[in-house]
Formats: sequence, C-alpha cells, structure tokens
Amino acid sequence: MGDDTVFQVRDLQKHFPPRHRLAAGERRPVRAVDGVSFDVRRGEVLGIVGESGCGKSTLGRTMIRLLEPTAGEIRFEGRDLTAMSERELKPLRRRFQMIFQDPHSSLNPRMSVRRILEEPLITHGTARSDRRARVKELLDAVGLPADAGQRYPHEFSGGQLQRVGIARAMALGPEFIVADEPVAALDMSVQAQVLNLMIELKEELGLTYLLIAHDLAVVEHISDRVAVMYLGQLVESADRDALYRQPLHPYTQALMQAIPLPDPTRSGGHVPLRGEVPDPADPPSACRFHTRCPFAEDVCREEAPAFRQVRPGHRAACHFAERFLAQAAPMGCRSPRPGS
Repeated sequence: MGDDTVFQVRDLQKHFPPRHRLAAGERRPVRAVDGVSFDVRRGEVLGIVGESGCGKSTLGRTMIRLLEPTAGEIRFEGRDLTAMSERELKPLRRRFQMIFQDPHSSLNPRMSVRRILEEPLITHGTARSDRRARVKELLDAVGLPADAGQRYPHEFSGGQLQRVGIARAMALGPEFIVADEPVAALDMSVQAQVLNLMIELKEELGLTYLLIAHDLAVVEHISDRVAVMYLGQLVESADRDALYRQPLHPYTQALMQAIPLPDPTRSGGHVPLRGEVPDPADPPSACRFHTRCPFAEDVCREEAPAFRQVRPGHRAACHFAERFLAQAAPMGCRSPRPGS
C-alpha cells in the first residue's frame, strides 16, 4: 500500500438477504456488491458511475462501514477496517464521512440546523464552548448565513439543504468523503454551485472524494479518475480523460453515447443494448453484460473476463478490450460540463 493510497478495497462483497423466491423456489441473496477491488489515492476525486441499482451507493456505504461487508478487505491508511469493532472504529470515523443523496430524508426535520451540525461534535466529545464556534465556521464555509443555524430543514431550498449536508459531513474535519449523488435532485444552475463548492473545499482542505453519480457530465466535471459499475462489479476504470476519450468496455461506450449532444444538428450514434438489467439476485453467468451486449460472442457466455490492465492506468473487464483499443476512434467529450 503506497503512501499516497488512502483506501484500499479488495474483493469487497455486500450481499443482502433474499426477498423473493426464484422460479425453482430457491432463495438467493441480492449481490449488490460482488467482488470489487480498487484503490483511492490521497487528494483525488474517484468517480463511480453506472445505472441505478448497480451497487454504487451500497459500495460507498460499505466502504466506510455504514453497512457491514459480507466479505472482502477494506484498508484505510493500511488499517483493516473489517477487523475492527465499533469501539475501535469510532475514532477513525472522524476522518471519513458521507454526503447523502437526499438531504430531505437524511436531515432530521425536528432539529434546527445548528443542532444537526452539533450532533457529530457531541458524539465525538467536542466541548460545548467550541461547538458554537465550529457551527459558525461550517455555515460560513458552505456559504450560508450565520442565522441559518436557527432555522429548520423545511425552511431551505434544495441547494441550501445540500450545503447543510456538506457542512455536516465536514463537521469533524474529515480527510475522505463519500459523496453519494450530491447534486442529483438539484436544478442545473444549483448543481454547478454545489459542485464548485465541493471543488473549493477539496482544494482548500486537501480532501479526497469518492463521488457516486449516474450523471456522466457531473463525473467528468469533478473527477480525476472514473470507475464504471455494472451489476455489482467494476467493468472499467481509468483516468477521466482517457476513459471519456476512448472507453474500452461496451457498457461504458453505451453510457457515453447516451449522453445528449448540445448540438441538435449532430447525431452522436448509439450502441444498442438489448433487454433489461438482470436481477442482481440471479446475475448472468460468465460475463454479466453478455445478455445485453451487441458484441457478445460464445466466449462471453462461457468465461468471465478478468478485470485487467489493457493499457497503463486503464483496466477493463471485457474479452475484446484490446480489439476496441486498436479499432475504436476517440469519442471525445459528449456533453457540456456543469458550470462551463
């Protein structure tokens, strides 16, 4: 584990108890995260993208043990989080926090904003004399007036509420933040404001982000590296520019080409995907994407592709990734970035 590695995840799995029987009457767990491995480097923004239900949010929550992993290893600065008790883990929780997707449901409507921001400080033993000053600092850092602390969540707009959520995540001075769809429910103009705020805080405080999103334009705007998930597994990862310029997995190609072009006179092309996303309780054998992939061959139905390095810093789980590397023309940026 290098000095610049904050989180190291190896073969992480999170399975949920089955809710329904299959046709044969067998109950199988839902494999929300099923064998995921990656590193997060200090000071970077790693974007996790994929369709709804692919396991992105579960991955983020399991990484910081808001959910207990089924199997695998999670190391934070070399320390194995999966082997720690809650008592051992509590001091470390100051150092990694989460911005939740929906501030309306993640903020207690019966608490004032001041009380919401004080709650993590109280939990971790911050003196009362220091809490008021810290709340004022947090409100100022996210661009909210000092009197916002006396108000309740229903008195704020969506963008202001997300700023409160960011302030709460920042309360204990963390180094690593999981941002789960932080702008998904916001208008485009407000999205740009919140993303720019996150970038400013990252640069000012030296933060590291795991950014979970389904909006590829948002991910492109803020991320340094991008990883793509499908049915609980990573299918591609690379530096942002390399992945957006020349994706090497058919699923990533389909996601890229589904982004609307800002010019109505241009056609962006389309990789047709067959059928629906399979049931994560009963995923396809071998390559999980073969049931929808327009390029699938017999080997895809018989053998699972390794998640391997195809070129320096670029990994893909596709039998034909080298073929795409040799044949595919660069795709280029397909959408304007928020705030640009």
